[in-house]
Amino acid sequence: MNFLRQAAFLDPNRHRKRRVHVLGVGALGSWVAYQLAKLGIKEIHLYDYDMIEDHNIPNQIYGKEHLGKKKVEALKELIERTVGDWCKVVTHDVDLLNERIELDDMVVCAVDSLDLRKKLWEENKDRVKLWVDGRMAITYGVVYGVDTTKNSIVKNYSISFDSDENAEESPCNERAIINNAVMISNAMVNCIVAYLKGETVPHFILVSSFPLQLQVFKEETNG
Repeated sequence: MNFLRQAAFLDPNRHRKRRVHVLGVGALGSWVAYQLAKLGIKEIHLYDYDMIEDHNIPNQIYGKEHLGKKKVEALKELIERTVGDWCKVVTHDVDLLNERIELDDMVVCAVDSLDLRKKLWEENKDRVKLWVDGRMAITYGVVYGVDTTKNSIVKNYSISFDSDENAEESPCNERAIINNAVMISNAMVNCIVAYLKGETVPHFILVSSFPLQLQVFKEETNG
């Protein structure tokens, strides 16, 4: 892989030992993982146990040829077809709700359930360096970028969870659309870019695809 066009901004060779764990590879996670591979991340772990269905095709990275395949395996094939052996892709066909996993370094949380987000965070927050959480509705979404060295940001994120029982559920035909999914996934990837560059990671990003809007919030102190 030749990263000439980006090397002055972000040189992947300086981050060869970093890894990213992507929890859930659907409407957000599939686009995030693919971008990270193209960005030059050397090791990506994919976690999901769902299979690709017809309704996944419009808003996720997969095509008709992937119908019936496991999402993690289809995404691994896509990444390897694109970047070759530059990126080591490790798949985990795992039920995240009922099995415990141990994470480290950088994590992208793109699961559907708020309760599951909380479980994964509580089990892994002491080992993870950067935690990026994307949450999506049909035309908007939010991204939390959690640099775990910043106590105030860790505290605020830890109280951001609401039970699935209290969350308002969108109709099944009003949950995900491609332009919104890609905008939110871009914001999630940018949190990782900021972290790798040693810059302040946005701790909260509000993304709206319709009407078009982007608001970014950063905390400059280490409190």
